[in-house]
Amino acid sequence: MLDLSKYERFVAERRALIGLLESKKTDLESRLTRLQNVGRDLAEALSVMNAVSILCQDQFKSVVEGIVTDAVRFVYGDDYSFEMESEIKRNQPEIHFFVTIGGQRYSIRNDDIGGGVVDIIAFTLRVTFWALQDPQTDNTLVLDEPLKNVDSDRLVLVGDMIQKLSRDLNLQFIMVTHETQLAEAADASWLVSKSHNVSTVERII
Repeated sequence: MLDLSKYERFVAERRALIGLLESKKTDLESRLTRLQNVGRDLAEALSVMNAVSILCQDQFKSVVEGIVTDAVRFVYGDDYSFEMESEIKRNQPEIHFFVTIGGQRYSIRNDDIGGGVVDIIAFTLRVTFWALQDPQTDNTLVLDEPLKNVDSDRLVLVGDMIQKLSRDLNLQFIMVTHETQLAEAADASWLVSKSHNVSTVERII
């Protein structure tokens, strides 16, 4: 008589395995559904965050644009203005900087606007971001040749601008510069010279 017991055991094992795999499949499908829901929720949250970010940037940029434009015009004249443009790129908000000169708009990366204008913008942005941060750090900024590309005939105006920012914001600037006009605009100035690997510091103002 044919012994079917081993075949019965084989079929029972396979049925048990199929039951286990079906249970795992159901569990994985449930997990996949949950993850898909989480993914949709995250995408919606990201969209909301980006929208809020753009709104905040719009309020922020109106303040920054005004301050930087005033600084650039103080040195270069009323034909200049500074603009910021917000956009969502690669699912993240980005801000691009532009300078308008006599009605013509340029990216701040464009060499045609001149290094001096970029220096003024970069300097004023540093000061503005310091002023807007909360809580603020100590009211001292240490800068190394921040305005090295500004024309020498405009440095007197730059010195006046720095003095005004210092008074208005109660902010102390400590700057390294080779420009005599800027050094003369300071409340205190020291000349550092080096000879035979020895540095000498002399107060000149």
